[in-house]
Amino acid sequence: YFSCPSQTGVWTASIVASFNAGNDNLKLGTAAGGNILMQSNKTTIGSTSVVADGTLHVHTATAGAWGPDANADDLMVENSADGGISIAVPDINAAYLMFSSPSRTGDYAAYVSGGYNGGTDQLQMGTNGFAPTLFIQSGDVGIGLAPSYKLDLVDDLNGYVARFHNDGNNLNRKGIKITGGADDGSDATTYIILEDGNGDEVGGLEHDTGTVQLFQTSDISLKSKVKNVSFSGINIIKQLKVREFEYKKRPGVKVDGLIAQEVEKIYPRATGVMGDEETKKISHTALIMPLLKGMQEQQAMIEELKIELIALKNK
Repeated sequence: YFSCPSQTGVWTASIVASFNAGNDNLKLGTAAGGNILMQSNKTTIGSTSVVADGTLHVHTATAGAWGPDANADDLMVENSADGGISIAVPDINAAYLMFSSPSRTGDYAAYVSGGYNGGTDQLQMGTNGFAPTLFIQSGDVGIGLAPSYKLDLVDDLNGYVARFHNDGNNLNRKGIKITGGADDGSDATTYIILEDGNGDEVGGLEHDTGTVQLFQTSDISLKSKVKNVSFSGINIIKQLKVREFEYKKRPGVKVDGLIAQEVEKIYPRATGVMGDEETKKISHTALIMPLLKGMQEQQAMIEELKIELIALKNK
């Protein structure tokens, strides 16, 4: 025990070594608190009575009956209220948590960093050799880049950049819900905008005047070599075969529609292949042009018949 003349009869600090219940104990403390307990290969900071649940246990107050997971018991911070670890660095600098393993000698495998830079609060996560994967910046989240939107995802890879999968073989397993626009639906609202690789808009999905509709860019300034089509819309319409069928995954459910391979022989512009490069698909919106052309041709025929009918009546 340690004391000083001004603390007559009162100890100010102590070091106590003991052997208890098979454990070697070393206790360091002051009369005002700030205690340390070393027991075998574990250390508690903040108490000489609480045995460490991890290699290093920082104890402010008991949280309850619990213990750390065996995979994360090297450092434990415990409090009966809000608690945590604070890392402070100067502006512009970043505070890091680095993760590594023996095969990454002298280097890191992954990291988490945070700081204040250019007036912006930032949190980043990433792995060695790649740009930060996750950015959280002033409440916005970016994946692959610093965000310009509430959620901003950018990448350069072969394939799809995102996937939403809610599979439970049940009708209640749904996909994506988009909410936006005026509460009473009175205003035109764009829900999805499609852009090409240069960021130029090519189309989208919108709600306007009570109708949900697909749209695509069609401005004359975007087009060249404009001329009238040479195909006969009526001939295409006459050749299209409207079929009744069942999808193999939904036996017993009758569906009316077209067969991609049959349409491909008549009007190939309305067909293509899916992502597997094998399964055929149909773009029903691409069939609007032959249908429109066919209606125009049919109307022209009707007008000719009207003239002929009038001529017959006048004879």
